[in-house]
Amino acid sequence: MNNYTRLCCALVFASSAYADEKYFFNQWQQATQKHDLVTLQKLIEPNTVIEVLWIDAEPNLRFVMTAAQYLQQVKALWRFGSEESYHFDKVNWNRKSDVNLQLSFSQTEKRVLFDKASGQRSELLIDLVKTQDSWRANYIKATVSMW
Repeated sequence: MNNYTRLCCALVFASSAYADEKYFFNQWQQATQKHDLVTLQKLIEPNTVIEVLWIDAEPNLRFVMTAAQYLQQVKALWRFGSEESYHFDKVNWNRKSDVNLQLSFSQTEKRVLFDKASGQRSELLIDLVKTQDSWRANYIKATVSMW
């Protein structure tokens, strides 16, 4: 295999890997915005640990949830919230290996919850693992501020 062929193969692999990564993030956004719990559940490994740091508490409050508990919290917010809007920004990728990837981004949510306007901004750090042909979260750390 000559150098030109190697370069072409590397570029194809790199662009398809980036497409996979972007697909995960796009699926996360769409599932959140469309209240698609089935898709969100498919993006998260069942044994995923979700670590939450609530920075508005004095002192800061840290707690850990299972994937099932996290999905139940999301479902409750969707069930009781209205007039929702979501904004995603500050997206960064850090490839650890061919099968490990770290994604970080900010997610801002605004909604009316029990007749009161509220919102939260989460700085999310998600460790992803490649399973078969898709990326799935196997650790999530959320630093959360609420109003």
